[in-house]
Amino acid sequence: MLTSFLGAFLIMRTERNILLGNVVHSGEIIAKNVASLTESAFWSLNWANVEQFLRELASNPEDGILIVQVVRPDGAVYLANDREVYGQSVESTLLTGQVQRHVDYFFSDHGQRGVLVAHPVTIGNDTWHALVGLSLRDVDAALATWFQRILIWGAVILGMVMALLLYISRAISRPIAALTKSAERIAHGDLELTPPISSRDEIGVLALQFNRMVIHLRTAHEELQASERRNRALIESASAAQIGIALVEDEGPRVALFRYVNQAVCRILGYERAELLGMPINMVIHPEDLPNAWRKLSNKALDGEPVTPINLRGVCKNGLEVPIEVSTSVTEFEGRVVLAVFVRDITEKVHAEELLIRHRDVLEETVLERTKELRDSLDELKRTQSQLLHAEKLASIGQLAAGIAHEINTPAQFVGDNALFLQNACREMNPILRGYGELLDQVRAGSVDSQTVDKLEAMLLEADLEFLLQETPLAIEQIHDGIGRISKIVRSMKEFAHPGGMEKKPANINKALENTTVVTRNEWKYVAELEMDLDPSLPEVFCLPDEINQVFLNVLVNAGQAIRDVVETEGQGMGMIRISTCRDGDQVEIRISDTGKGIPDAIRARIFDPFFTTKVVGQGTGQGLAIAHAVVVEKHHGSISFTDNEGHGTTFVIRLPIGDGEATSSDFR
Repeated sequence: MLTSFLGAFLIMRTERNILLGNVVHSGEIIAKNVASLTESAFWSLNWANVEQFLRELASNPEDGILIVQVVRPDGAVYLANDREVYGQSVESTLLTGQVQRHVDYFFSDHGQRGVLVAHPVTIGNDTWHALVGLSLRDVDAALATWFQRILIWGAVILGMVMALLLYISRAISRPIAALTKSAERIAHGDLELTPPISSRDEIGVLALQFNRMVIHLRTAHEELQASERRNRALIESASAAQIGIALVEDEGPRVALFRYVNQAVCRILGYERAELLGMPINMVIHPEDLPNAWRKLSNKALDGEPVTPINLRGVCKNGLEVPIEVSTSVTEFEGRVVLAVFVRDITEKVHAEELLIRHRDVLEETVLERTKELRDSLDELKRTQSQLLHAEKLASIGQLAAGIAHEINTPAQFVGDNALFLQNACREMNPILRGYGELLDQVRAGSVDSQTVDKLEAMLLEADLEFLLQETPLAIEQIHDGIGRISKIVRSMKEFAHPGGMEKKPANINKALENTTVVTRNEWKYVAELEMDLDPSLPEVFCLPDEINQVFLNVLVNAGQAIRDVVETEGQGMGMIRISTCRDGDQVEIRISDTGKGIPDAIRARIFDPFFTTKVVGQGTGQGLAIAHAVVVEKHHGSISFTDNEGHGTTFVIRLPIGDGEATSSDFR
């Protein structure tokens, strides 16, 4: 009997160590997987799936899992299989940042003895912990069962005890070894392999629980990976686009707390992520903007109504204000309905708008002055000229003056912006140049002051000299480009409006068409695109250039107005104006096509009649095409006609003789 008891004691101790080691190993595997899922959920925002997984993991009492918890760096429980422990503090001795195993740990909430495994999770600069508690009830029950069996077998026959002990030892060691091997594979992330089930005893039950755990882990891992890929792509794209994303939970009347923020929000407000989590949003919004923020964002978003972005003033950690654009939408986070707040820093936009307003005011004053001067000049010309053609030309120039001013506005604006940048660059470089001057004087004197060198280095770092040297030539180049564009518009206007006299002279038709398109650009650029196919070998034509320009102007303006009628009434996209030139024998042919409605059959015979117009009273004089016909046919002995496909556009064909430069007085009667 002594031998039996001694053998029983050795077997029980060996079995207990093996079973206890397997329970500890199981706890390590579960804690490691919970830690991995916690890290994935932190980036994918999929806390709800993790919480559900923790509950399912500890839902079956037969599994022997007492607690599964995720603990924040401050020691508070963040997620657990039991919501009642959320926020409770955990013993600081368990949170050492290393893997800890506590055997025979007493779980007061369950009144049981078990194994507690603490596994650290490193997220950024913070250390979280995954706690897993496993009951030793099954181990004790297994040991008790084996002990009873050994006593019974020992009482029956002592001789059979040794044989049974050897058999039992081998029967136990094989499934335990297989279970241990499978556990090691699972610990290395091989979720496709599950431990074999060879019996219905406690080892078999433990193996069955391993199988269930692997299935749960595999399913949750696949779901989390898919969700993580989607959410990570979304969050990373938002951060790359400088869009802040925060999840805000409503805690009461006008009280909401940050539950999640991405790096862009931290960068905009100047806080660390840990500082913002749990902070009321009232602390980062200007007090004067809070009523508007609650009224337009919280109420409408919770009612399910679409919320258009609003502009607010954010309060940074250092107390400075930053203009932000905020919009919200309702979403679900950790099983609760929260607001997803999208934040964008609009500091540059606000500064640009302020600068734009200042430049616009200055430009408007300049335009008013120039317009007044132009109007005075036009009035003087109208009083001194009597011919109908000249009156029509001046009226056209007056009609296009605002559009030309608008065309000048855009290049003038970015010329001003770059000039302001150069002014600021000069202001930043002046102290550096003076510092170099002082240093040069000291070098010449043979005594260099280290304070001067340090001061000069500090100014170089503050001014970002490399950036200024890189951007200054670009700013100057853009100023030259803007001035060139303004000069092109002014030159085209000057050439178009220049009085041509009463004698024919060689004229470049292609150049005249280009100048006319520049002058009339504001009449058609919002409704049509321009396509030009000009023959580069086109010879010069002896003509009256200013009157030919007026012909082109009248036809182009009519084309733009015809396309505008189609765009405004039928809601179609941009139309098309096509201009082409070519030589046809001793004439040049100019074709100007539009995609307007075309000319109805009923009025085609009258479109060249003086004072005939289809426009409402006050919008047309009926002289444009009549003057074009008189100039082309009567003064230049050419022809002007049109081909029309009603409802699909019109093409005007102008033919001018190349001529030899001879002109008689009869040409101008």
